[in-house]
Amino acid sequence: MTQINPEAQEQIRNAYTRMAEEADYFPGGPRGDSVGHRDIPQEQEGYIRQWWDQEDAGDYHIGVPSQPHRKALIYAVEAANNITNWSPEKAKKLLALGIEEIDSLQKQQNKWNQPDSEDV
Repeated sequence: MTQINPEAQEQIRNAYTRMAEEADYFPGGPRGDSVGHRDIPQEQEGYIRQWWDQEDAGDYHIGVPSQPHRKALIYAVEAANNITNWSPEKAKKLLALGIEEIDSLQKQQNKWNQPDSEDV
């Protein structure tokens, strides 16, 4: 376990804060906390350590995608690969493809969830 660079620590803390505040996403918190009780500073510290350990080892766990979202995950992972290879413009294009894929899937899902005009 290596010492966390203070600049990296602040970057990770800031990213966690933005995910929490702007996306209502808490990757370091308990899953399924429907009551809404959160200890953000404690979650951040755990997340910072977890992220740094993975970064330091060069080994990130992403998980397995749901079948319909596989393409979106591929675009996101390849965007991440381009960020680490100092190709941010290519990463932005790949992220845009991922967002486009998610939007398309959501439109299809909304279409499937709409009653047919004959059913109304």
